[in-house]
Amino acid sequence: KAQSGSGRRGSMAGPLWPTFTSNFNVWTWVYTWDIDCSNSWLTNADLNEFTWLTNVSWYLRLDQNSLTNVNGLVNLTNIWDSSNFGLDLGENLITDISGITNLSTIYRLSINDNKLDDDSNNDGVSDNLSLLDIFSNKTELDFLDLSDNSIVDISQLSWITDLNYLNVWINEINDISPVSWLSNLITLKVYNNNLDDDLNNDNIIDNDPLDPVKNMTGLEHLSFYENEIKDLSDLVLLTNLEILYMNNTNIDDLSVLINLKDNSWSHIDMFDVSTIDDLSPLDWFTSTNSSTWFKLDNRAYWTKIDSTSSI
Repeated sequence: KAQSGSGRRGSMAGPLWPTFTSNFNVWTWVYTWDIDCSNSWLTNADLNEFTWLTNVSWYLRLDQNSLTNVNGLVNLTNIWDSSNFGLDLGENLITDISGITNLSTIYRLSINDNKLDDDSNNDGVSDNLSLLDIFSNKTELDFLDLSDNSIVDISQLSWITDLNYLNVWINEINDISPVSWLSNLITLKVYNNNLDDDLNNDNIIDNDPLDPVKNMTGLEHLSFYENEIKDLSDLVLLTNLEILYMNNTNIDDLSVLINLKDNSWSHIDMFDVSTIDDLSPLDWFTSTNSSTWFKLDNRAYWTKIDSTSSI
C-alpha cells in the first residue's frame, strides 16, 4: 500500500517506501499488488508522483480526494483487477479525464460524484463532445459508474460493447440511444436525468426515451425513476428483468407488466401510483412469488395485491 510514516496515505515518500517498492517488478514494470490512496487528501501534484506507473495487477483506489484531473496516470496502460475496485476515481472534483486515455486494459472504472460537465451553457446540448473520448479504447470495460456528474451526451459509451453494468444516474442526459449498442448490459441505472416522453407537456406521447432498451433482453436491473416517463411499452420483451425502479415518474398504465409476469422478480419499486387507475396488472403477485419485494405508495408488499381495493 502507498502510505507514509506521517499518517498521510497516498504519498510515495516516507519510511514505508521500501514496502511499496517491494511490490514493483522493475523488469516488467508491473505493480503486483493493490494501491489504496482513498481518502488521502491527494491533489493533482500528489498524483503526478504516479507518472512512472504503467501496470497494476490489482486495483488502484484514488477516490475521496481533491483531484481535478488524472494527468498523473498518463503512462498507465493496464489495470488487471476485474472483481474489486479496478480504478476508482469517485468523490473527487475531476473535470478532465483525458489523463487515462492510454489506459486500454481495464475492467472496472468508477468516476462517480465528480465535476464532469459537457454542457457549460446549461441548454441541454453538449458543447464538449470530447469529454468522454477516452472510452473509445476501453472496449473491455464491464463495469462503469459515471453517476452524479453533469453529463448530457453519452454517445462515446457505445464503444464499450462488453459492458455489463452502467450507472449514469443524476446527470443531465436526455437521450440514452447509445446504450442500444451495449447488448451485454445486465444493469442499467439512468434515474434522475432528463428523459421525457411528453416533450410538449400535453399528456400526449411524442418521444420514446426508453426505445433503446426494448431489445436488451439480457437486462436484469433497470432503474429509470425520477424521469418524465409515462409509457412502459418498450419493456414488453425484457423477460429477464428482476429489479425495476420506476417511482416518481408519470406512468399511468401497467399493462405491460402482464407480459412480464413470469419473470423472476426480486424487487419492483413504483412508490407513487396516484396517476394509475387500473392496478389489475399487479394481480399476478401471488404467494408463489412472495420473495418479491414490491413497493407501492411507500408501502411494501410480499403477497397478492388486491387491485380492487382502495390504495
